[in-house]
Amino acid sequence: MSRAVSKITERVKESRKSISISEIEEKNNHSFDNKTGDDNIVGIYRWVDKVYEAKIFNYGKRMLYEFIIPEPAAFYNFVNKKLKTEMKNGVKMPNALNITHKDINESNFMNFIHQYNVKGVTPPPVKLVTIGESYDIPSNPPSIVTNVTKKLKVPEGYKAVRAYAGGGGNGNNTDFQVVIGKEWRGKPQLFEIINLDGYIGEIPVAIMMKNYSGVAINVVVECERTPELYESWQIKTYTAIMEAYEAQMAEYHKQISELEYTQPVYSNSVTNREIEKKELKKWCIHLLRGEEFNFNAFKETSTEVEIKLNTIEKISENVQFFEQAFEWEQMSYVFYPYFWGRNEGWDDAIKDVEGSDPQFTKFLHAGAAKVVVPVRPSYEEALAFYTSTGKLWNGGTVPLIDDDLYVSIIDEIKSQTNDTAEGEFTGEQWEVTIPTSLVILQKSDELEA
Repeated sequence: MSRAVSKITERVKESRKSISISEIEEKNNHSFDNKTGDDNIVGIYRWVDKVYEAKIFNYGKRMLYEFIIPEPAAFYNFVNKKLKTEMKNGVKMPNALNITHKDINESNFMNFIHQYNVKGVTPPPVKLVTIGESYDIPSNPPSIVTNVTKKLKVPEGYKAVRAYAGGGGNGNNTDFQVVIGKEWRGKPQLFEIINLDGYIGEIPVAIMMKNYSGVAINVVVECERTPELYESWQIKTYTAIMEAYEAQMAEYHKQISELEYTQPVYSNSVTNREIEKKELKKWCIHLLRGEEFNFNAFKETSTEVEIKLNTIEKISENVQFFEQAFEWEQMSYVFYPYFWGRNEGWDDAIKDVEGSDPQFTKFLHAGAAKVVVPVRPSYEEALAFYTSTGKLWNGGTVPLIDDDLYVSIIDEIKSQTNDTAEGEFTGEQWEVTIPTSLVILQKSDELEA
């Protein structure tokens, strides 16, 4: 008779929780307001330093991998440079404007207005304007002779060049003469042209009548614009066009200048750290694998995107192995100066970069970086096997749930959202002071001793 003996294995897990709260606040408000003051006001600008509290967490013994990464921001800078080039190509330079005011005329000025978005331009003065007066003298017998005189106002910028006069009265013996400027006509008809000498300002008109019994006469004067008026319009239009052109050129140079500025330095230091870690992690995996990244899992056509099923297994085992073999959230790194990088990048790196995050500035211009990454417990042998043979998972398959190398998604989420969860605080805290480009306006003129 045999007895079956069952063993009950109890697994006890001890966990500690640590909550870290990061708060980032940035304000810029500089002003001198002395609207209601009776005396001078004085202020002092002071640089603002960032002060961090540092502390050490003990995670126990770990195998560490150390990498030297050349120019850790190389790809990040490359992408930004490419983006700037594309943006610069998208900034359209205004068409060159090599004209004088003499080149502006009625047929082309609208083209300049639309091309340079010109404001406040008026149409050219018309070539010909007409002024006139009607003379209606009622019957007043037994009048023998009557004189009527009047001056017609010639518009400013115009000169009187032609006149027409005509009319009539009641009575068989009615007679009249018209004098316009220096030109005399007896009983003129409206179709008769009276050439004038180009009067400017006012032109005198006189009508003489005799033996009339009611007379009606119309006088019409045609005025042509003067060359001076037309040139004045040309000059005003040209000035407006040039101002609009120069404004467009100033905006163009402003945009180009802004694009020529150094890579963006985000004010959010948390975002900056994420960028640094992702770039360093990528290069570490790249060096460890010893081959280019080529995990293209999709086949794209003009109508659809499909997954290439034959590549999924290779991609999946690579992703899971390199993501889980290291405790990337515990990565430590330091940036080395620019002179460890390519010589052609020294000019940009030596420039003073304004930014509120000096750490990120070091990343952008670093010539090299030293990275230390701890190996996740139980992965020491698997990594040693990979570095010797190039085979993942000790030459086997992706671990299942009961394997020592298996890492649950819960543990991965915890490690990514709280990098101090598994650590134990040890030692004393200390302060780290980092200078920034931020300033504060001190309202008083008192200096600290």
